Amino acid sequence: MDKVMDLFAKGLIKPIPSKTIFPASQVQDAFRVMQKGNHIGKLVVEMPENLHTDLPITPEVPPLVLDPSASYLLVGGLGGVGRSVAVWMASCGATSLIFLSRSAGQKERDRALFHELRAMGCNVQAFAGSVGSKRDVENVVSMAAKPIAGVIQMSMVLQDRALAEMTHDNFLAALEPKVQGTWTLHNAFSTTPLSFFVVFSSISGMGGWWGQANYASANTFLDAFVQYRHGLGLVASVLTLGVVEDVGYVSETLGVPGLFAHTKSTHTLREQDLLESLHLAIVRSRHHCPATAGLWGSYLNPGHLTVGVRSTIPLSSPENLSHWKTDIRLGALHNAESANSSTASTAVSDSLHAFLTAASSNPTTLSQQASISFLTNEIGTRLFSFMLLSKEDLDTTKPLSDIGVDSLVAIEIRNWWKRNLG
Repeated sequence: MDKVMDLFAKGLIKPIPSKTIFPASQVQDAFRVMQKGNHIGKLVVEMPENLHTDLPITPEVPPLVLDPSASYLLVGGLGGVGRSVAVWMASCGATSLIFLSRSAGQKERDRALFHELRAMGCNVQAFAGSVGSKRDVENVVSMAAKPIAGVIQMSMVLQDRALAEMTHDNFLAALEPKVQGTWTLHNAFSTTPLSFFVVFSSISGMGGWWGQANYASANTFLDAFVQYRHGLGLVASVLTLGVVEDVGYVSETLGVPGLFAHTKSTHTLREQDLLESLHLAIVRSRHHCPATAGLWGSYLNPGHLTVGVRSTIPLSSPENLSHWKTDIRLGALHNAESANSSTASTAVSDSLHAFLTAASSNPTTLSQQASISFLTNEIGTRLFSFMLLSKEDLDTTKPLSDIGVDSLVAIEIRNWWKRNLG
């Protein structure tokens, strides 16, 4: 003890600090240290003198509270996205959900969904029919257990094929649920005071997609439709979604998730992104959120929400195959990207770059069979990437018409050729 007191008197040992101070902006770090349980003394969160300027504040998102005395209509809401939306709406207070779809709950997974919703205290009604049929929609309205206060239009039909191979029936099949169906819903509720009228769209309508001229046309219509309803003073909003990886058509279709991942640059959404976006679309559905003129006379519509238009790698990278990156409407994203020259790369792959370097110093190599085979394979690989086809299925002996190359893909190939081969 005498030795310890002597060391203390000489200042060679000091008391154990009684507190560790964290600024308020690092409160999460303070909780993490506390959870580890190996700290000594107190953990202190120090508040700044000026809370408004020195402390970052995250705006609180008000919860969505749905009217328990009303019903809500979900059209085409028995797919993966629809099931997620239905459970979320029940958790937000909905006590009566109505489904209109072709299957109308005939599948086992639909019955499991209905059981879950009823366990949450939500009444379920399912009607088999077509949203494009006036009689079917009017039947739903008349049979609703409670007055319908909101509509979510999620119906879709895909008939993907090259435009040259697309029949008139193929084209109409994709248009009918979104175009005719949405008009039918509009007419059925034109005099009903709805809280929201949300239509689901796809980024296919914004920038096009191989084999989806029909589907893109249907989604483009929805953008104009929302403006039309706003012009009438009616509620409406359109939620334009990118690729959702864990719920819905993409996640449930064999091979599709892998094909999108194959493009590397594709940013995928999660279920929570979908639900948060729908929350915002419902809030912005009210007609007191008018479209306004933005900077330089640009058009801004709060009722049109697009999510998923994002790239995981710089837009200037040759590996970035986002089909929308050359769209002039998204030119600001090129200015906003933080990529430097090293991450942006040049416009060619390493193997093609080496080939072009060698060919420039010795042009005679271009006539060699090995060079022809290399370029053929390089073009084919790039073509399959544009079309979201697996490289393992590449067969360079097939004519382009056999794999369904359309005008959009032809333009992409031409642009790639000009950038890389001059």
